[in-house]
Amino acid sequence: MGALRLLVGVAAFAGLASPAAAVNIRVQPMAQGGAIQDARVRMWDSSGGFYPGNMNAPLLCHIQPGTTYFYPDGVTPVSAPAGSYTIQAWHGPEWQIAQTSLNATRDTVVNLTMTRFDDLRPRGWYSGDLHVHTAHPPIQYSLDPLQTLRVAHAEGLSVVEVLNNDDDDEFEGEPSGVSDSLATLYYSYEYRNQFGGHAALAGLVSPIGSGCCASNEAPWPMLVDIQQLLAPQGGLMVLAHPVTTSDYEARSGWPGMGLGREMQVLAALGGVGALDVVSYSNDPDTMFTQWYDLLSSGLDVPASAGTDCVMNWVTDLPPGGWRVYANVAPGAQTFHSRWLAAVGAGRTFVTSGPLIPRFEIAGIAPGGTLDVPSDTIARPVRIEAECVFGISRIALIADGVERWTATLNGATHVDTSFTFESDTPRWMAVRVDGMTAPAMLLGLVPVAHTSAVRVTRAGDRRPLAASCARAWDAVQRYEDFAIVTGDHATSWPAWEHDSLLARTARARAFYGRPFVLASGSFSRLTTDDSHLRWSASHDPEAFDRVRYEADFDTLSGLPAPFRVTTDDTTMIVSLPRFGLWWCRVYAVDRGGNRTLITGGTFAIAGGTADVASNTPGRAKIFAFPNPARGPVRLTGFGDDVAVYDLGGRRVASLGDGIVRDGGGHDWQITHSSRPAPGVYLARSAATGANVRVVVLP
Repeated sequence: MGALRLLVGVAAFAGLASPAAAVNIRVQPMAQGGAIQDARVRMWDSSGGFYPGNMNAPLLCHIQPGTTYFYPDGVTPVSAPAGSYTIQAWHGPEWQIAQTSLNATRDTVVNLTMTRFDDLRPRGWYSGDLHVHTAHPPIQYSLDPLQTLRVAHAEGLSVVEVLNNDDDDEFEGEPSGVSDSLATLYYSYEYRNQFGGHAALAGLVSPIGSGCCASNEAPWPMLVDIQQLLAPQGGLMVLAHPVTTSDYEARSGWPGMGLGREMQVLAALGGVGALDVVSYSNDPDTMFTQWYDLLSSGLDVPASAGTDCVMNWVTDLPPGGWRVYANVAPGAQTFHSRWLAAVGAGRTFVTSGPLIPRFEIAGIAPGGTLDVPSDTIARPVRIEAECVFGISRIALIADGVERWTATLNGATHVDTSFTFESDTPRWMAVRVDGMTAPAMLLGLVPVAHTSAVRVTRAGDRRPLAASCARAWDAVQRYEDFAIVTGDHATSWPAWEHDSLLARTARARAFYGRPFVLASGSFSRLTTDDSHLRWSASHDPEAFDRVRYEADFDTLSGLPAPFRVTTDDTTMIVSLPRFGLWWCRVYAVDRGGNRTLITGGTFAIAGGTADVASNTPGRAKIFAFPNPARGPVRLTGFGDDVAVYDLGGRRVASLGDGIVRDGGGHDWQITHSSRPAPGVYLARSAATGANVRVVVLP
């Protein structure tokens, strides 16, 4: 608060020689008491040329389109031609931007005294960047922890998570030893699941790996598995840059390998500790809309920020351009642990400049829950917002829709209270937009956004159908892409494949909760066995959808050897063998409600080859020995042969416990791969084989 004050001091450098056509300008930001202050600095001449104009390791100079920025180290000057210059210094959104101009005719020291705009620390607010790299190949600057700490100080960051997968020499499993009272550095890993998405493993104590699932590999392990390893350590999984690209099927490189395809599955299964709703690597930087859908589905997903900046690249943006403020509660744990806990609890707002130190509804702040007894709400709201370069607009958002707005003309501080009357929303949050951003924001949109206050009605979260429908579709898209990619690209162990399907089924069931009414009746339209056609089944609920499942079997009442799922009302039938087949067609909605086709099960004749049958003169289908203690010979099965336990879990398939041997297959029950004693089912859709096998102790 208060006016900007600048002190410009000029002194000759003792013993420092300069070329006749150049001067050395040492920029020294200072606190109001005269102490040296770390800051980010820009310097340009009267023609718009920026300095230093090239790589400078001591100053950590970074070059951006139309500008440069650097971090003074108290010693190293900028060499530039004699002339007129403008210099700016930035120390984060709680400080005024310091600026001065000078005509440099000799070696000069420029002291810029920086003035606070506000100090949120006494109110418990501390800012951090959860995704920073200092050793990401290729290495252009080699930053040690002390240099990294200097940059954290300069940006006004209290916490920086440094994720150096390629150079883990600094990993300690605790805050770095160089951390001080102003900033905590924590060296950890970015887990890069190149299929499902990337995640910051904040607060990691013991390494658990740093990646999987390149383009030629199956999508396993899932991120939810990594979260289950991280949680007992007290760490926080932050899903990083979830929307790197709109090209969903790109897997061969960046940005497709960073896309958060697993986001909706991970969130439904409770694995998203926080979400980078702002990041340099999001496209665009903000991804509020997708986050709103998760909140409206009934999930508590805290807003976080990880820039994904690469400090060792000359051309990259700085840490903290996007940052998350967390309201830290007092306690006996380390500051870093309490700060991470505040992020995970949703006591946060994210920003590129504007600040939101208070948002409350009926005294409940972000991360909390307000329960009301009725369909309508009338509760007091209080919002405090501020921005060093001015506020243009404030919006109160409920269920993803702006429900109250205030347009301002550049006010730097706002403290407003009012009564919010409405139908009862599911969640509420505040967005603040700044005025035209200063150049120090390096092109970022000036915006801040709080995490949500959950609003329940008599304890009910009341998921929003439209949001659940979009999330449901995202889960289905993930599953479809995972199955096609995994099955076609690699040998995928059956238990991994089936576990992924079980998890996506759970996620669909979660997002399917609003859809409780089954779709309407439908009937078969043709008796042509090679083409099945049926009338459309219509679902009565808004945002619901209908898919069709056709089950085919050789004997009515048994589990179907195979199932075909389609969105169409026409299906070309290609059955694996001659004979009489039974068919059942269901209309299935998002909620899993099933409507059987009018008339129920019907018979069709089909098949393209008489490959196996337990009739005289044809190949027998059997397993021997049965019961068995060792390998079992499977005769009359196709290459799609698989063995299941009675819970429906696949325990063996070709290439994973089953090998082809001559005209048959062997289930290799060995000492090292012995299933539990019990009854199993060996099946092959290609031949219609279904044989029970008893495994003995």
